[in-house]
Amino acid sequence: MTPNVYVAASSKELARAERFIARIRALGGTITHDWTESMRRLGPDTLIDDATLLPELLADLHEGVAKSDLVIVLAGLTSEGRAVELGAAWGLLIEVWGVGDLATSAWVRAIAKEEFATDDEALSAFEQRVRARL
Repeated sequence: MTPNVYVAASSKELARAERFIARIRALGGTITHDWTESMRRLGPDTLIDDATLLPELLADLHEGVAKSDLVIVLAGLTSEGRAVELGAAWGLLIEVWGVGDLATSAWVRAIAKEEFATDDEALSAFEQRVRARL
């Protein structure tokens, strides 16, 4: 069985999140909710009306975080949404990995079971996890 993964990141790092999600899928992971597709379709969250935005945010939590075995937090630019998703993962006892420069992400450092300096290091560790399950 492949791991169910939710990737949390700032929407300001959309391209990075899309690349990371694509690699997780290529390695055999199942993405529980791809919020990047919504962002591409709807535009920046600051320009979306609440009737459209709020259901998307709840889907991030209910379809993304809550249905995952692993939440991977891409550190970098701070994000209110990423912080909420991290808190939800912690509250639901879902494993969290922190990826990137975590120097300004104290909550990620406190909660993450694993920390990786680069996306490639995290993806390599994910690949090893998938192979171990085969």
